Amino acid sequence: MLMEADMSWVHVEDRRSVARNVYTCFLCEREILSGRRYVTRFGYGDEGSASFKMHEHCEYATKEWDIYDWLSHDPCEFCCAELGEWRLT
Repeated sequence: MLMEADMSWVHVEDRRSVARNVYTCFLCEREILSGRRYVTRFGYGDEGSASFKMHEHCEYATKEWDIYDWLSHDPCEFCCAELGEWRLT
């Protein structure tokens, strides 16, 4: 996962795929259902290499984010503020 105190994160690449399994979105913590499109982000930092999966619409909502936004994001606040919807539990 994106390291909490890692200020040296280097983004390597994004890959867009169709889910064959159910995954959890790093940003909103909702399920990425089988058959849905998602983005896998690859990179590395102080803790080594890392990757995480995101819904395409969640990834799109972060286009203007800087490192501080990534380090301080809260999944519930992300759902409400970035996507304009309420998180269902």
